[in-house]
Amino acid sequence: AAVNVLIGNPDTKVVSLGSGGLGGWDDHSNAIRSYRDRLRNLMESIEVALAHISAENKNNINIIVFAEFGRNVNLNDAEGWDHGNNQNVYIFGGKQYFNHLGVVGETEIKPTEANNRLYLRPKENTYWFEPYAVAATIYKMYGVTNPEVLTDGYGAIDAGLFK
Repeated sequence: AAVNVLIGNPDTKVVSLGSGGLGGWDDHSNAIRSYRDRLRNLMESIEVALAHISAENKNNINIIVFAEFGRNVNLNDAEGWDHGNNQNVYIFGGKQYFNHLGVVGETEIKPTEANNRLYLRPKENTYWFEPYAVAATIYKMYGVTNPEVLTDGYGAIDAGLFK
């Protein structure tokens, strides 16, 4: 449905979907039992959406998958993921906007704590960005001219992207 909205309404820039159809992902315990099936269902849905986008010859639609906040990498003692400082973002499709793989910045592992929590931090003298600035940059890529209104005052990262 979201792909149909975007294909049929070229002025629509963003459609945001929650996880209602896949169940919650707030997995503090017993995550492994259902995680594989939920993740498989999500990836199959993305694959179908990308095939639909391709069949319509659209190169200006991205599917961006991310969590509402970071999670730890290691499972906790209850076989779940606690809130942490790691965030994965997956971007599919949309070659008009993204046409290569890239890495910005580097991280290093902070020592694992007694409760198996693992934290990462930016390496010294490497690039890192405030998450709201990353969001503002994505909004600006899609044509939003004043993204700071949506990002608590943070503007887009201009580093040669919009010149």
